[in-house]
Amino acid sequence: MSNPVAKSAGILITTKIEEEDENGLLKTVNISSADVMKLHIIPLKAGSSKIVDAVFKTNGEDGKMDYWTTKTTFESGGQWRLHPYIEMTGYEGYTSPFEIMVDDAP
Repeated sequence: MSNPVAKSAGILITTKIEEEDENGLLKTVNISSADVMKLHIIPLKAGSSKIVDAVFKTNGEDGKMDYWTTKTTFESGGQWRLHPYIEMTGYEGYTSPFEIMVDDAP
């Protein structure tokens, strides 16, 4: 697991959308046709989940989308699950979730 994310505004969270090919290897998904990109942010302890808008990191061909935290993104420190959601040509739905640790100190 990576270093904890601070519970403060202005932290960049980048996710890369990938899928397994026929050989079981991960390959980047071109999400450039996406017109909706969101992150469902879910606390693994008590707290409220929320859905926030994400944006392309570049043009979407790299499969990456970004979200900049605000002071209210994370209510508390601890483990959080982030579940990307996209709507694009040929696909609409959630992709693989990932977890991050949030440091309680701002």
